[in-house]
Amino acid sequence: MNEPRSFSLRARLLFWAFVAALATPTALMLAGQGGFSPETENRPPAPLPTLNGQPLREFPRAFEAFFNDAFGLRAAMIKINAKIHSRLLRGTITPDVVAGREGWLFYKGEHIRGTPQSNLQIFLGTYPLDSDFLEKARRVQSRLRHYFEARGIRYYLVLVPSKISVYPEYMRGGKPPAEMSAIDVVARHLQDHGEPHVVNLRPGLLRCKEQAQIYHKTDTHWSDEGMLCGCRLLAERIGLETRWETVARQAGLHHGDLAKMEGKSAADGSEPTTEVRRVPETARLIPEDSLGGRLAQSIWLKDATWKIFETPDSSAPRLLCLGDSFFMRGNFTRLFAEAFSYSVFLWNDHLAPEYLDWIQPDVVIWEVTERRLRILADPLNPGIPFDPE
Repeated sequence: MNEPRSFSLRARLLFWAFVAALATPTALMLAGQGGFSPETENRPPAPLPTLNGQPLREFPRAFEAFFNDAFGLRAAMIKINAKIHSRLLRGTITPDVVAGREGWLFYKGEHIRGTPQSNLQIFLGTYPLDSDFLEKARRVQSRLRHYFEARGIRYYLVLVPSKISVYPEYMRGGKPPAEMSAIDVVARHLQDHGEPHVVNLRPGLLRCKEQAQIYHKTDTHWSDEGMLCGCRLLAERIGLETRWETVARQAGLHHGDLAKMEGKSAADGSEPTTEVRRVPETARLIPEDSLGGRLAQSIWLKDATWKIFETPDSSAPRLLCLGDSFFMRGNFTRLFAEAFSYSVFLWNDHLAPEYLDWIQPDVVIWEVTERRLRILADPLNPGIPFDPE
């Protein structure tokens, strides 16, 4: 007589446990406790879309991307999944990470404009660089160049190589760096077709590689030595006063984003590194000012990240820099800000004309990492007029 009642109680408990398991992540999301980690995932979260900001047909996909990033317990679930793959399934790793030789880890690369696992395609030499893409990218750069020239602003497109094209020898079955990687093909095409403002950092970084380790073994990004090399290369190319003749170096440990994606703790996933800072260090991070309030209200920067610096040298130029995690993570912004009187770094690819009114820059830089080259063909803000072509 008691068995049906006992069974019914177990069934109800199982039912409500299942409901709680489904509801908890959504409840955490609604309470503003989403589990997205920009540090781990190498990107800002997808913003909440609005019906006014894009065509209706694109809204479902945009909302799905937002929901996936805002989902409660996301970081915890990713960590658990990574540990299962790396520790229980015979040492296999996170699907987005490739284990190389001598402890090196490589990021396969996310889907970028229909280009899956873009870093692997760079390594294999199959990154899609068709003539249609190259022509669209050229027209976008021509449009930007004319736009800034008309306003007396120096503009530079800065292309940063992916780690996999600088250290391919540490891939399993690796090979020496290719003479022409995807980044070199794009840079040469743009430069050969009337866009001299394109700065390709790969050749210079390959030279710096002979003197120091310029990318982390366990991270997607460059090391402080790579950042310092990048600052000097840009200063030389742009014509800035070099501000990094004297630097201080200190030994440290780095817990890379790829190690985190593999579920490795700081204790078992850190690598020795060299921390670099300029001496004297004059760039000061501005936590709050009127510009920060304006940026916070920009529809283009919802959920984005920015940093603002100033130095005592009022004669130095003012900078507006847009880019991705290569410029926005680590010490690069603080190092590069030393060359400017006032500098604004936006983790964003969208140039809104009002930024120029707010910041009054002398120099504008748009930084794009090699694995993200496909975004160079994206349409620009309608507020930027078409070039004379």
